[in-house]
Amino acid sequence: MRWQEVDVWMSDDLSGLVLAVDPKHFQSADSLSKNWKNGHNDLVAFATNLHERFPMCAVGGVIAMPEWASSESILRQMHGICSRSIPRDRPVNAYGKFEGFALVVYDERGELVWPTPLPPHSPLHPSSAFQTLAEKVYSRTLAIV
Repeated sequence: MRWQEVDVWMSDDLSGLVLAVDPKHFQSADSLSKNWKNGHNDLVAFATNLHERFPMCAVGGVIAMPEWASSESILRQMHGICSRSIPRDRPVNAYGKFEGFALVVYDERGELVWPTPLPPHSPLHPSSAFQTLAEKVYSRTLAIV
């Protein structure tokens, strides 16, 4: 097992680590187009590493970018690939999957937007992803305690 730094986490004395979320942020069109797949692969490794040690932990991934840095084709490609990383409904043998994964796109004012080429009710929408993470934390740990 390798050391794992977790940016957003929650734990309790009885269950240990119950929530871990890692964000990846790309600030330019060039960085996004060249590096988002590597960022996604890093997130899959993050999920695998944590799920091997904490199988009941709800693990989330986030890829964030400004609206002007993305293109319709990259957003569609990201949506297709990242959608395959969810859901992780059964905590057994699904190490490289996420309970919740979000594509976060923000406008020039810093407000969240959901780009039009993406399905409006996608599980990758930030509100859907974070709601799923909260439900998994509750059902796997807090409801049991």
